[in-house]
Amino acid sequence: MAKIMKIRNVGDYSHYVGYENRHPLVCVIDYAEVSPVRHCLNNYSIYGIFFHDEAEIDLSYGCGKYDYKKGTVICVAPGQIGGKEDNGEEVMLTG
Repeated sequence: MAKIMKIRNVGDYSHYVGYENRHPLVCVIDYAEVSPVRHCLNNYSIYGIFFHDEAEIDLSYGCGKYDYKKGTVICVAPGQIGGKEDNGEEVMLTG
């Protein structure tokens, strides 16, 4: 069974990517300013909009796996699980 990280608030996600949280409810992250992170599956308790600017990547979302292409907008809502299982490698997020 894959380990799932709970994203309960904006601060949890900011901490995960190493970004300074400046507001308790809203955060806009420039991924060029964060350190590499390991993949993980996330259980979201917040709404999120992600602009995927990487090469094509396979991510899990809900019960399925999807291949997201460069330029994709990914939206998440409370109660949803998505991401990629941790395979031990660090990746540099973009977008």
